[in-house]
Amino acid sequence: MGSWKRNLHLAVPLAFAAQLAYGQAGGLPGETSARQAADTELQNSINAEAAARAAGDTQLQNTINAEAAGRSAADTGLRNSINDETAARALGEARLQGNIDAEAGARTAGDANLQTQIDQLRNNGGGNGGGTVTVDCGAGQTVSQALASGAKQIIVRGACHESVTIAKDDVTLQADPAGGRIDGPDPDTNTVQVTGNRVTIDGLTVTGGRNGITALGAANMALRRCLVQSTGRTGIVYANGASGSVDQCTAQSNARDGIAADGAQTTITNSTASSNTRFGIIISNGSTARVGLTDRFVGAGNIISQNGGAGVVVSLGSAAIVAMNSITDNGTISTSSTRAGVSINQSTASIAGGNTIARNAGTGVVAFGGASVQVGDSSFGLPTLNTISRNGNTAQPGGITVILGSTMVVRDAVIEENNGQGLLFSTRSQGQLINTVIRNNVDAGNNTGDGIRLTLGSGVLPLTPGSTVTGNQGFGLQCTDGESSAVNTFAPIVTFAGNGRGDVPNCSGF
Repeated sequence: MGSWKRNLHLAVPLAFAAQLAYGQAGGLPGETSARQAADTELQNSINAEAAARAAGDTQLQNTINAEAAGRSAADTGLRNSINDETAARALGEARLQGNIDAEAGARTAGDANLQTQIDQLRNNGGGNGGGTVTVDCGAGQTVSQALASGAKQIIVRGACHESVTIAKDDVTLQADPAGGRIDGPDPDTNTVQVTGNRVTIDGLTVTGGRNGITALGAANMALRRCLVQSTGRTGIVYANGASGSVDQCTAQSNARDGIAADGAQTTITNSTASSNTRFGIIISNGSTARVGLTDRFVGAGNIISQNGGAGVVVSLGSAAIVAMNSITDNGTISTSSTRAGVSINQSTASIAGGNTIARNAGTGVVAFGGASVQVGDSSFGLPTLNTISRNGNTAQPGGITVILGSTMVVRDAVIEENNGQGLLFSTRSQGQLINTVIRNNVDAGNNTGDGIRLTLGSGVLPLTPGSTVTGNQGFGLQCTDGESSAVNTFAPIVTFAGNGRGDVPNCSGF
């Protein structure tokens, strides 16, 4: 029994294994075929991918080769450009060096020439200088160098850029016939400063610097045929006791005044002062001046025009003679406090004759602060007629204004067509009227168109030869208060006619 059971247990697995082996033997060829087909397909895919990768690698290699060739060509072009630029720079540097060498040679030759002149001067002058030197500014020579050599006659050729101080006596600084110029490089330093005596500056153009040409305590500095313009302050200055003359010069477009005398003495003739920011000519601080009159009392008038402030100013204890000038169109800067043709403040002036004072934005002639003025002065043997016309505005009206305790004699004048009164005396001022015509003055505002106006305790004394007051828009003669007065207000001493508001409405005698 036990043996049978064991045999049964063995027979079952054997039968199952036999059945399984039979099944496997029957399905093996089909599976093998399927696996072979799959392997073939996989191999084809691998081959296709390998071929594609090989083609991509070939294309990539071609791209790399092309880029390498392009970069090589660009490197070659860049190297060629660098080589060309290097060659061009070398050529330019060679040319520049050639120019530098040529300029240095020219300057060396010029310096040698100047040194030769200096040596000759020293030899001829016994070691003390003298003689004539030509300074060629274009070759790098300087006026200062020539002065240091002791030269007394210096001819300036071209434009020198320097500040010059002339401390020695009897020096002449003259422009070359082809032109000579000194440009001041320092706005705080005078372009040409003179402290030596009897210095002459002839024909030069001077620009820049603080002041253009300045005499400090120098006696008899003579300026002739010069042009001084576009300086940082004043064109021509005489100061600190200096003296001298300005003849046939032009002082224009300076940042302050054209010509100034400050505690000095000067004669200004045949010259032009125009387009300066402040005054054309100022005589101040105890100075004396002849403006338009030579030292032999010969008329030689100036043109003084288009300055920002007054044309001529005489102030602070100064004295001036003003004759034979054209003083017109001044006061072009509306903010200027003094826009008159001629302004006299705390000073004495003779507006001798031959002057045309016209179209100034302020009063034609104003005297104030105790000034003493004569308009028309026969002392100098000149014509005594002065024409004062078309001056004034609402703020500074009139032909002639005399105020603040000042006095004026008006002789042989034509005062006409001014904006405002023809002649005004105000604030305890007084004067005389002789042989004068006051006509056709118009109202500039506030009823200012009188021929003669007296106000605030002022007075006028007309004398023979008689005067004429006619055709004025306001009164012929008006006193605005009981303390102002006039006498001799009758013909033939004064003839009134045709004044718009009447002739003499209310003035009493003294």
